[in-house]
Amino acid sequence: MNQSKKDSGVETYEEIYKRTIDFINYLRQNYKDKNILVVTHGIVASYIEKIGERLCLEQDELKSYSTFGNAEIKKIII
Repeated sequence: MNQSKKDSGVETYEEIYKRTIDFINYLRQNYKDKNILVVTHGIVASYIEKIGERLCLEQDELKSYSTFGNAEIKKIII
């Protein structure tokens, strides 16, 4: 059973991934050719990195996919 945040009060990994895609689209539309700093949690940063690589995550990869260490800084081009 796939609960939504409405039911449990917590976002699912699918909801976080979709929100991350929406955020990337916002950045692309509003900050084209600009340098920006994004500070976020590791899973969102990992999703941003994957989206920047033009790769999609499968449903079963969302929960376990993480490429960032604690307090890590990476340059990502989206």
